[in-house]
Amino acid sequence: MLYRAFAKTKPIHFLILPIVLCIIYGMYQWLFWKVADFSWVFTISGLALLIFDLFLVDFIAQKNNLTRKNALVILLFTVVLACFPKTLLQFESILAGTFLLIALRRIISLRTQNNSIQKIFDSTFWILMAALINEWALLFLLALYAAMILFKTASVQQLSVPLVPIVLAAILLGTYFSITEQWSEVSQMVSFSVEMQLTEYTTYPENLITFGLLSLASVSLVYYILKTQRQKGLKKETSVVILMMSLVAAVGFGLGHSLHHNLLLPLVFCAVVWMANLLQRLPKAWMQEGVLWLTVCMPLLILVLQLTTKS
Repeated sequence: MLYRAFAKTKPIHFLILPIVLCIIYGMYQWLFWKVADFSWVFTISGLALLIFDLFLVDFIAQKNNLTRKNALVILLFTVVLACFPKTLLQFESILAGTFLLIALRRIISLRTQNNSIQKIFDSTFWILMAALINEWALLFLLALYAAMILFKTASVQQLSVPLVPIVLAAILLGTYFSITEQWSEVSQMVSFSVEMQLTEYTTYPENLITFGLLSLASVSLVYYILKTQRQKGLKKETSVVILMMSLVAAVGFGLGHSLHHNLLLPLVFCAVVWMANLLQRLPKAWMQEGVLWLTVCMPLLILVLQLTTKS
């Protein structure tokens, strides 16, 4: 059965899931987007980044004990991501999401309190890289400072570390805009424009998938919050950081550039952590299998409904 197959991490999972991701990515490119010749570089690069993200998500989850030792997180990450074809067609979304996943890895790793200054600097750097694509990524600086406080790495020296890459980035951008005389773009980069145009998720057939994912994610989130309340010490602090990241990603995703959804990847990562924890704790095997099968069938339903509406 499906749950049993992914209940333990096996090397074959890291072969099967990238292949599945390639198939899904290729089908979406073929069905929903006509790729121009000059776009092939971005298309292949986007696929390479998604495969990298898949391995990165597994590393973050296993290294920080966010779930049990299984492959559920990367399976769910592949499946949930496949429910957002328009994101998979946007190289900018994938690139910004990858930067933020790397930043989240460094933020969560603050729990060990080793090389904290380097981790804080790295996190800020990758957040700033994502912010060049979507200014709402700067919200993740709040998650960084929350993690520093929760993991007790918030000395005066460490709290000031993020200012170093921020000042350096400001100097470099200022120099660039001075040379190119494109100061008008500065206001656009930090405008924090609100574009709550999520109509693509409220019209048929996307609204069916949105309802299904939101229902499962909501139940999983409630369970994760209740589980966090029962935890103690470092586990509880790590779970609170995940929840903080979820909130920041949800706000940025909802308010930011709806055409690209650059903050979707970190939001999906947090959601699949909740979902994996819920699946692991369901009391009956048939419940675990049923929920997982329903989730896996969602991308297939999207393809069928999209093809039906197009014909």
